[in-house]
Amino acid sequence: MKHKRLLYYALFFVGFIGFSFSFSQIIPFLTELGYSASERGYILSFSALVGIIAQFVFGIVCDRMQKTKPMLILSILILMGSAAVTYQLKNPLFSVMLLWASFTVGFFRTSSNLLETWVYTIDEDTRQHFGTIRVFGSIGWALGSFVLGFLIRYFGYSVISWASLPMTLIALALIFPLGDSDYQDASQSFSFQDLSLLVKNRQFVLVLLVFFFLFLVYNMDMITVIDYMLTLDAGSEIIGFKWSLQAVVELPLMIAGWRLLTKYGLKNIVVFASISLMIRFIGIGLTNQIWLILAFSSLQLIFFPLILLSQKEAVNQQVPAHLRASGHLLMTSVTSNIPVILMPLISSWASNIMDLSTLILLGGVSVIFPILLMLFYKEPSIDES
Repeated sequence: MKHKRLLYYALFFVGFIGFSFSFSQIIPFLTELGYSASERGYILSFSALVGIIAQFVFGIVCDRMQKTKPMLILSILILMGSAAVTYQLKNPLFSVMLLWASFTVGFFRTSSNLLETWVYTIDEDTRQHFGTIRVFGSIGWALGSFVLGFLIRYFGYSVISWASLPMTLIALALIFPLGDSDYQDASQSFSFQDLSLLVKNRQFVLVLLVFFFLFLVYNMDMITVIDYMLTLDAGSEIIGFKWSLQAVVELPLMIAGWRLLTKYGLKNIVVFASISLMIRFIGIGLTNQIWLILAFSSLQLIFFPLILLSQKEAVNQQVPAHLRASGHLLMTSVTSNIPVILMPLISSWASNIMDLSTLILLGGVSVIFPILLMLFYKEPSIDES
């Protein structure tokens, strides 16, 4: 068991280096090519649509096959190919960049979510140690983001295509000898009619809405906050350092998060993490100093690890075993991708009537809504779950 766990650690470390290469510099890359804020918004919105469709389809196929690993491998291969093309493009037609960049970002989200879902559902051991396993993903993301900023400085953005290739191949080699998701406790096989069970489950819909609102605000970090930092003359090295900082500070609660969930319960943990998100964006909205933006961004240490674990545990609490892959990917597709469609549109519209700092500030204040919603969540008893 310990030997397998070492393979999971290595996989997440290498895999998230590759994920950081494909995604962390996409906004500066598009900016460097001269795309306007609205054009970048269209690309991110379309990428979210790609992600929604991909995660929905891949989730259904996983549950029908009762296997997750084959679709994970396919998703990573698509990501590798699209990223290799995207970062080699030089002043293409907007439609060409829209296509390739959207597949890169969309399948980054699909691949990373599938990887997490696969490991979380392999067996009880990987579920209980998921936080520790995910720590190595954060370390890989931190290292990859930091190193990539300097590689770009000396070799340009085209280096991303070549740098991500060996990481992806190593990750695939680590995936093959590992097991697949455990469907043995599923009392029945998958049918399309069963998908209605998800939308009819009021508690599942409630947490879906809570995480949707939280990630809608959280996506300002990737879009609005980065644009705000660029207006304050932050370069690719600073942007890379921000991603690295956020990945490093996640580590303690990635390890301890499962124990906190067990001790304090899902509802309390989500409310606590939400308050940290509120403070974070209110603070960023009130400052124009890069170092303070980075300081408030370090509140990632509370929000992301606790919400990541809570999100996956909420699905396990509310979704039947034979629908877990669909449940996890429906959750991540709604919470990770729809906000990416909406936030660029909201940001683009709102920037015409207010500055970016005010928009970020209002985003922080709006977190009060998911906090209030979460108060109505009822956790199942041990027997029910």
